[in-house]
Amino acid sequence: MNVLIVDDSEELLLLLNSVLTKLGCNPHCCASIAQAKSVTDFDMALIDWNLEDGNGVDYLKKLRANHPNAVLYLMSATRPDQTIQKQLDQIHAFYEPKPLSPIRLKKLIEL
Repeated sequence: MNVLIVDDSEELLLLLNSVLTKLGCNPHCCASIAQAKSVTDFDMALIDWNLEDGNGVDYLKKLRANHPNAVLYLMSATRPDQTIQKQLDQIHAFYEPKPLSPIRLKKLIEL
C-alpha cells in the first residue's frame, strides 16, 4: 500500500515512515503541501491539519477530487468542530487524533 504523509513534524514523519515500512507499506513522507504535490500514486493519505504552506482540510478536498478511491485522514491534536467535520464527511475523509501511535496506524492500514 502506498501512503502519503504530510506533516511539518520531522519526528512524526520519521516514526510513521518506520512503522509503515515495517508493515510492508511504501510511505511517501512530505514536510509540506508543496512537496506532496509531486506524489500522485497513493492508496491512503495522512494529512496534518495545520501546515506552514496550507490547510490540511483544503488539501484533502483537492486530493479527493483527483483520487476518488483513496482513504483520506486529517491528523490533528485538535478535534474538528462541526463545520470542519461536515467538510470531512462531504469528501469522505476521516479525523485521526495526534499523536498517532504505531498500534493505531497498524489498525488504519488493516481497515
